[in-house]
Amino acid sequence: MNKIIELFSALLTPTLAVVAVYIAYHQFKINRYKARVDLYEKRFHMYEKALDLIQRMSNGNESPDEIVLEFKKSTAGAYFLFGEEVGKYFNTLCEKAIEYQLIEEQLRKLPYSEEEQLSKRDDKLKIKKWFFSQFEESRSYFIKYLKFDEI
Repeated sequence: MNKIIELFSALLTPTLAVVAVYIAYHQFKINRYKARVDLYEKRFHMYEKALDLIQRMSNGNESPDEIVLEFKKSTAGAYFLFGEEVGKYFNTLCEKAIEYQLIEEQLRKLPYSEEEQLSKRDDKLKIKKWFFSQFEESRSYFIKYLKFDEI
């Protein structure tokens, strides 16, 4: 009987060590998966913000100044979460919104000939169409970051 107790006593420490390693490994895997999910959520939030800017600019009912300011504030970390490609895309969205606003202000303030006004309105319409096309285009920038098989 003493030998059985000694045997179990000797096996207890290695058994506990194996169980502890097993638990630690699974905690590591869970934490790594949670970090990936958190990163996905942050990236998806920025994608939603880009779609929001595109939608609001396509409508043309709001001041592009406010839209761009809000967008810049909520997507400041884009370069860190996505890299240069998406960061540049976000800058392009902002530049187009500002270009749209400048055309609007020029049409309101400066006296233009009818031909110049038509040209400016045509430029404005091209920018609106560009924003509308970005609903589809934006997917190509985000797809590699937001695919579920990458999580």
